[in-house]
Amino acid sequence: MTLRISCKIATDFIYILYHKPLEMASLPSLCYNFRMLNVFPNLLTYGLIAPFILRIVVGIILLEIGYLKLGKEKAAWNMFFQTIHFKPSYIFVALLALIEIVAGGFLIVGYLTQIAALVMAIILFAEAYIELQDGALLKRDIVFYTLLLVICVSLLFSGAGAFAFDLPL
Repeated sequence: MTLRISCKIATDFIYILYHKPLEMASLPSLCYNFRMLNVFPNLLTYGLIAPFILRIVVGIILLEIGYLKLGKEKAAWNMFFQTIHFKPSYIFVALLALIEIVAGGFLIVGYLTQIAALVMAIILFAEAYIELQDGALLKRDIVFYTLLLVICVSLLFSGAGAFAFDLPL
């Protein structure tokens, strides 16, 4: 008996949800995501935490990559820029490392997040393209560049998230 009543209520709810959306929209709801089916709807309240986590992780990775370009991987990156005829290569390596370190710092503190994400998305797209064309030129895998690129594009669209100097206008 209870199962039949539960199935009837669920069936009526789905019917109303899909066939009478205007009437559902006029009903007062307790949550902004009333029509959204979600396993943990209360977690949607903390939606600004996801960009914050992505921002911190990508910022730390970019700081590490920039530091490596000035340290252990400097010779390899000099050779890479000479291979693609960007001379003097040491200037391009230092410039790229500086851009990655500054963008990583900006992402960590949440300052000019969308601009830093856009700049890094362009750089990561170029590195992913070069890695796809000739895997021997760069040290990292295409999956690494693709993942960082997608996270930067996500930050470009979503913004800085929580705990940032950027404020949504």
